[in-house]
Amino acid sequence: MTDSTLSSITRDPAITRDAKAWSRVTGVKYTETLRLIEDPLHRGILGDRIVVRDLLRVLAEHPIIGSTHAKSPFGLNGLRTDVGMADELTGKLLRQVILTAEFLRLFDPVPAEMLSSEDSWAGSYQLKHTAEEYLGAVVHGYVHNGVLIWAAAVLDLPMRRSPNWNSPNVEIAVHPQQLEYTRQVLGLAEGTPDWHYYRPTSYDMLQNVLELAATGMPIDAALGTIPPRRNPLSPFHTWMSKQTHRRGLPGRVATDYLDGVDRSEHRAAVDPTDFRELIRGLTSSDHFYRGAVRLAAEWSKLNPSL
Repeated sequence: MTDSTLSSITRDPAITRDAKAWSRVTGVKYTETLRLIEDPLHRGILGDRIVVRDLLRVLAEHPIIGSTHAKSPFGLNGLRTDVGMADELTGKLLRQVILTAEFLRLFDPVPAEMLSSEDSWAGSYQLKHTAEEYLGAVVHGYVHNGVLIWAAAVLDLPMRRSPNWNSPNVEIAVHPQQLEYTRQVLGLAEGTPDWHYYRPTSYDMLQNVLELAATGMPIDAALGTIPPRRNPLSPFHTWMSKQTHRRGLPGRVATDYLDGVDRSEHRAAVDPTDFRELIRGLTSSDHFYRGAVRLAAEWSKLNPSL
């Protein structure tokens, strides 16, 4: 039995179907397409393998970018382009969209109840630049805006059109604190994280895989079990996050505290005692500290058993 015969017997039929689909729409030889799809970086790093037929399907059926719904072509630059993405397909572009999808998998899903918050939505153009910086050499330092949108679509991330209807960009629901942390680490946002709760749990593993691939090294050693999602923050912190609407000093203290947590400037308080100690270390204002003491006392009165 020849190696090629054995390979055809042992190969996952889903990969065969993907290779035939990609070969059909691109005109690339089937054997060349197989090598492309079976590339170690394309087998699924932070989740299941991105199915090529799903990539092609969303280009036709997705409610925002799909050719059956869009009034103008969706292409490399995003919405409203002159040339549709289906006419731009190459092996380089397949790698780009697969690895961009892996980048987007870094971030925890945004809960449905948070989608009403504008903070939960990020522009595709901002995300494109973040993906470029994170993915680096494996995508030659460049990700098309349309590819970022395409990757989000195949992952079925919540997506909406830009308020500017002439814009090629869309808005995508991405965990805001994790995105802000990532942009800080990459030097794309102000500040340096002093607290690492919002560091995506798979950040280091994916980065190690990409660094090995960029140098031509095998990536298997860097692959591992995806870390579990972090434990939820304390009930006290959850309560504090709901006090930002209040007028006067309590609302100002709660807002400043929550902003610092969201930007990873300091830790989230575990309980009222920890909160008072945290604020005392962050401010020299006795007035501001008294506001923190007042909030801590209010929580303790409402929750005497905690």
